[in-house]
Amino acid sequence: PNGAIDPGFTPPVAVVIPAFNEEKVIAACVASVMRSDYPDFHVYIVDDGSTDRTAEVIRDLIATNPRLHLLHEENAGKWHAANLALSKIDTPIFVVADADSIFLPDTIRWLVQPFRDKKVGAVAGLVEVGNRVNILTDFQHQEYMVTQNVLRRAHEFFDGILVVPGAVGAWRTKAVRESGGFSGETITEDADLTVAVHRAGYRVKFEERARSITEAPVTTRAFLRQRLR
Repeated sequence: PNGAIDPGFTPPVAVVIPAFNEEKVIAACVASVMRSDYPDFHVYIVDDGSTDRTAEVIRDLIATNPRLHLLHEENAGKWHAANLALSKIDTPIFVVADADSIFLPDTIRWLVQPFRDKKVGAVAGLVEVGNRVNILTDFQHQEYMVTQNVLRRAHEFFDGILVVPGAVGAWRTKAVRESGGFSGETITEDADLTVAVHRAGYRVKFEERARSITEAPVTTRAFLRQRLR
């Protein structure tokens, strides 16, 4: 049920952050997650074979916080990194965040609420553009708002949400394991798993109050590269 937060529903949560060459943004991302007002969570950062200082930055953060964990693998892709974390966690729910996204303090709390319904297998949050610096990023902001607030709400009504965004999404661990985990068959692992969770008999919900701030492409070239993918 949508509505107010049930303060009594706070199952343990794992936050998974796959990271490949993210030394410039990973600290801000982790700091935002650690500011969460949620009582019971651990953070698993998966260094996907980075060639920059990502692992060193994470180790410095871990030194001061026992709730942070670093997993390391040879570069195998985001889907593989997510599966590595999935093999280590024992929480009933896990959240996936992009390494360049910023969570608000109540993001995890809102993501978790729909899981009060045992039929819910995944929850999509709302992605906001944080770098509205030119007309291209302004248009992307408007697009994000329309596609999420209008289209995703319509998809939810018909139980037809096809993508839980990598920047802010939550998953029932049992549902993901029943669905075979993250797939490397295509380059859109988030969409593949969302469809698999539907097929396993679960519902996918949208919670617009669970927000993540992300950086949109600033140049036309970067924008086209993202859309081609």
